[in-house]
Amino acid sequence: MDRAVPTSPGERILTLDIIRGFALLGILVVNMVSFSGWMDQPATLPDQVAAFIVNVFFSGKFNSLFSMLFAIGFTLQLERLEQRVGSQARWIYVRRLLVLFVIGIAHAILVWDGDVLHMYALLGFVLMFLRNVSDRTVVVLIAALLLVPAARSVALLLFATPDWTAARLAVRQEYLAAAVAAFGSGNYVDAVVQNFSALRSDYFTAFGLDALLLLGYALFLVTMLIGLLAGRHRWVQRAAEKPALLRRVQWWALGIGIAFGVAQAIAERYTEPSVPSAWFIALRTGYSVSRVALMVFYVAVIVRLANHARWRSWLMPLAAAGRMPLTNYLLQSVLCTAIFYGWGLGYWGQAGAALQLGLAFAIFFVLQIPLSLWWFRHFAYGPMEYLWRLASYGRRPSSAMVPQSAG
Repeated sequence: MDRAVPTSPGERILTLDIIRGFALLGILVVNMVSFSGWMDQPATLPDQVAAFIVNVFFSGKFNSLFSMLFAIGFTLQLERLEQRVGSQARWIYVRRLLVLFVIGIAHAILVWDGDVLHMYALLGFVLMFLRNVSDRTVVVLIAALLLVPAARSVALLLFATPDWTAARLAVRQEYLAAAVAAFGSGNYVDAVVQNFSALRSDYFTAFGLDALLLLGYALFLVTMLIGLLAGRHRWVQRAAEKPALLRRVQWWALGIGIAFGVAQAIAERYTEPSVPSAWFIALRTGYSVSRVALMVFYVAVIVRLANHARWRSWLMPLAAAGRMPLTNYLLQSVLCTAIFYGWGLGYWGQAGAALQLGLAFAIFFVLQIPLSLWWFRHFAYGPMEYLWRLASYGRRPSSAMVPQSAG
């Protein structure tokens, strides 16, 4: 029986790496709002346009894309492991998820409190449990989970008391005040203490668990289940076999995504944070549907482009970034907290939506893509990917360096 070894560079699927690179750009755009500490409503026309673009075309769409890719990777990796080591595969993958969980918790506490890696790791165990259920069961689960945010908003509108709403607002205001103090003007220790406090609040208070489970884990699980189906049936790899169907999916997904995204953006103008209202139902419904629809649209476009030689050559830099998604995701957090937090350059609360959008594109295209291209001229794995594989498999990958003749 073959030894358990990490996926080699030669086994990677180019189209999936391109999509991962694209997802990294979108994640940075969305996370920039949190990194920057900007809390005011956009006042200038450029900021209003930028905020609208981010809300409709980016918000929720790229972490959903990343989570879908995580599930596709889960399906492919576990299948390869089972071919190599049989029944040991599950235990090796459990170790892989545990290592990712530790990395995510360290990231959440030491760098930025918006980490999603530990959430992916925990949902990875759910995927292991659901891996062999029927397609019909998966589809039913997806449909049910899509309704969760709107159902939560309806329940709050019907049953939330004024005292509950007041307490919810107080918790929100307390967090914002603590974040401004720790991230805006505090030192690094202050930031770490606040990160830990936020993580503890998310998992060990009723308000935190309510939002985290029903607006976080439930939505991530939707796109992970879509990724489970995509990996099971090789949808991305086989998409070029049915170009007409792919085009129809692309345009239908775009229409649905924009319609619900605009509804979300409109509803957002009439909602108050943590205050139940009918507008919140429209907001949550628009967000839930548009994030999935536009995610599907983006995937369909990239798959179509990646199957044309000319476009594929233009997309190759994205593939380089997508080959080390863990490294680039963590690097984004380190760079942006260093720019905005008080322990760094201290630009907290000073960058509006337009500047945030421009800065995100600059960091990705001027720094991360060139760095990724340079890295893979010398190494076969990203630095954090290498460490993740080392901890997961208990041995170094056999080809960590790129042969000189290939450089």
